[in-house]
Parts: sequence; C-alpha cells; structure tokens
Amino acid sequence: MKEYYEENRIAYQHIPPHNPNCEKVFREGGPVIISPRNGSEYLINRKDPEPIQLRCRVSNDVGKLYWYINNKFSNPARRGASNFLSRMKGR
Repeated sequence: MKEYYEENRIAYQHIPPHNPNCEKVFREGGPVIISPRNGSEYLINRKDPEPIQLRCRVSNDVGKLYWYINNKFSNPARRGASNFLSRMKGR
C-alpha cells in the first residue's frame, strides 16, 4: 500500500523510523526486484530502444539503491525515484 500511495501522491500516516538502538538482526526483508520481472520477455527495438524501468521493494530504512547489471555497477538512485536502464550493451 505504501508504494501505491506514494506513486499516486496519496497522503497517509507514515510508519515511524526504526529505532537505531535496536539490536535485532534482520534475516528477512531484502530487496525484491519487481521490474524488470524475472522470466519475462522484453522486445527491444535496436534502432529506437525504449528504456526499461528498474524498480524494487525495500524496507523502510533504505534510502539509496545500488543496481548491478551484468555484474557491473550501474544507476544508483534514491529510494522511490524513477530509475531506467536506457541502453543494452553487448547485444
């Protein structure tokens, strides 16, 4: 719901930030990539390629995302910002 509200600019009561003194070790809640979708096929026009949006779900305490594409660092972005892969290399 949080993602939906933010994308559609709907006001809501935010969850308070996590207590920095908390000593709990998180074993869940890693980032989940939602675009591009694993197993989906994308048709790309070589003459006029359309950018592919990079999106993932992360926990509330994440402020910046770092993307790795084909084992190379690419496109750092702040949480919630639109981020696109604009060129496909090597094909």
